[in-house]
Amino acid sequence: MKPVSQNQKALAMHLVLIVATMALLFVPAGTVHYWQAWTFLVCYFVPSLAITVYLMASDPQPLARRMRGGPTAARLPPISGLDGGGLHQLR
Repeated sequence: MKPVSQNQKALAMHLVLIVATMALLFVPAGTVHYWQAWTFLVCYFVPSLAITVYLMASDPQPLARRMRGGPTAARLPPISGLDGGGLHQLR
């Protein structure tokens, strides 16, 4: 079996996310004739796919970092004081 490339994995992840989002939008609505959902899908996924394709072609390192997540992902330091004291630490 041939190993899956990073580009194939990125596109497969987008496809899964698109299908899951469509299910979450259209199943409760009971119809695909829901223009607000289609507008959301286009506004969200077209830029996301454009960025992914651009990173595939130009610089695969940021794409690899973008795909890495979960408990093994790099932790960001706490940010405090940006909200005037309302939220003292964001993670």
